[in-house]
Amino acid sequence: MLEMKNGFVLTDDSCMQCRKDLGNRKFLFIQAIWMDGCNEYCVVANAEDLKEMSLEDIEMAICGFYDSVKAMEESYELPLGQLDEIISECSFENHPYCDWEYKSKIVTEEKAEEIIQTFINTDGEVFIRA
Repeated sequence: MLEMKNGFVLTDDSCMQCRKDLGNRKFLFIQAIWMDGCNEYCVVANAEDLKEMSLEDIEMAICGFYDSVKAMEESYELPLGQLDEIISECSFENHPYCDWEYKSKIVTEEKAEEIIQTFINTDGEVFIRA
């Protein structure tokens, strides 16, 4: 089980997805992606910077999860300006497979957890390409 520290929070335990708020509308994410094989995972990490996102960019980031910005606002009962964490998570999850800042080779679930914990322990500074 992952131990959260250094400001990381677990956002999806099914894929060990963790997020850290870096401030100024920038977020750091890491997670394990289950591959087609049995017990095969790839760990990916990326920084999501919302500062330069236009409304159109936000709509593209959330389109796989919400029908519209309005639907997202209604779902959380919050205005768009208070939904940066959700927008950044949607943006992270919508990356094409080859577009991550960091990705590991194919590893077991146990090794994926170890890689993610090391990433958390080092405050996102170390990414082990296992």
